[in-house]
Amino acid sequence: MKIKIMYSVHIPKTAGTYFRDYLFHLPFDAVYFYYERNEDMGLRLSRLPVSISTKQDGWLNKLNKNQDDENIQLINSVVIHGHYLAKTYLKDNNDNQFMTWVRDPVDRLLSHYSFWKNNSFPSDPNWINFNKRSMGIIEFSELKINQNIYFNYLEGLDLSKVFFIGVVEYMEESLKILEDKFKISTNFTKPKLNVTVNKFTDISNEQKDYILSLNKKDSEIYDFSLKAIGKY
Repeated sequence: MKIKIMYSVHIPKTAGTYFRDYLFHLPFDAVYFYYERNEDMGLRLSRLPVSISTKQDGWLNKLNKNQDDENIQLINSVVIHGHYLAKTYLKDNNDNQFMTWVRDPVDRLLSHYSFWKNNSFPSDPNWINFNKRSMGIIEFSELKINQNIYFNYLEGLDLSKVFFIGVVEYMEESLKILEDKFKISTNFTKPKLNVTVNKFTDISNEQKDYILSLNKKDSEIYDFSLKAIGKY
């Protein structure tokens, strides 16, 4: 039997670390973490009373073919969660297999900026440039890699057909919608993880408007998402 797969696109600074843990309370047999750092990649079983991990290439083919490993033979459903572009998997899948979260585009950028200010990523050339130039929030917002993040991650998806788009500012309401779709109730209340401290929030209305002007596509996606949960 072919494995049922869903895709959870973790857009940076949109509560993806919180949602990562929440996924284990949904009716999936396993969660696969797909991140840039190798140590963050691998298959973690969810509801099954066994513990395995697989990082080798072709892991999905192995699952679908139910080869040898008796633990893998128990897996019927998987969700893939991580920092990847939707189009990575869209070609061979349907829009309604995707989930993601968004938040106010300016707040997301401010959180991303604070995250980079408060942490070091010496192997990332973009962070090296950011740190060397001691960028302010406006210069940071003008970097192409920081503009229209939602659009870039979700490009190719028909948002009206996506299984779920949550809004961070309405976390409780969004999770209720998701649980209704799965016909379950989790009562998941784990505290937020990966919360950025000392957030840089002192910007003027003019600066906010300028940042929004650089992220028009993301603003449209955010507004669409608000309407989808009845909060626009």
